[in-house]
Amino acid sequence: MKEAAVQDLLKVPSRTTMRKLRAELLTEGVHWNHVGEQRMVVYTPAGVETLTQHLAAETLEKNAEGAEPHNEPPTPFDGLGGAAAFAGGVSGETCADLVKKTGSAVGDVVEARVTRWKFPNPQVIECEHEQAGRLIVRVHDNTKYRTHTTDHKPMLVRCKITRPGHATIVGRGPRWAGKW
Repeated sequence: MKEAAVQDLLKVPSRTTMRKLRAELLTEGVHWNHVGEQRMVVYTPAGVETLTQHLAAETLEKNAEGAEPHNEPPTPFDGLGGAAAFAGGVSGETCADLVKKTGSAVGDVVEARVTRWKFPNPQVIECEHEQAGRLIVRVHDNTKYRTHTTDHKPMLVRCKITRPGHATIVGRGPRWAGKW
């Protein structure tokens, strides 16, 4: 057996997968029983053997077709390594891509202009930065942030980029609405 196939066999299937396989392959009373008040499912040795054979055959088919093992996502690598490789999150944008595109890397402190402060989540505001573009910035409380200060200048905030498109406020927030 291939090493990947052996590793794939050692992984526990999900609860829904087990329920589906139990309905398709096994017979109540022969392969499994309900036990106790909570109706816990207990498998007999015959049921365990049937499930093991089915899962082994399924895994070997997947690996024979050249598919990747199902629990190992491809890992993006941008030369920075570690958590920096996953800084892009779901979009897959890496730290190196962010630096090339915007000139701002993860961990840089930038000054951005507040563009929106009314959100259902009271701990976020939206800001605009020349190089980094639109940023969602985490703050303690967004009630005192405004798009302009009391003297009609754009409100600027210092924030640290945590991942592409996201940042955290640096320092304290405004003391009054629209006034530092």
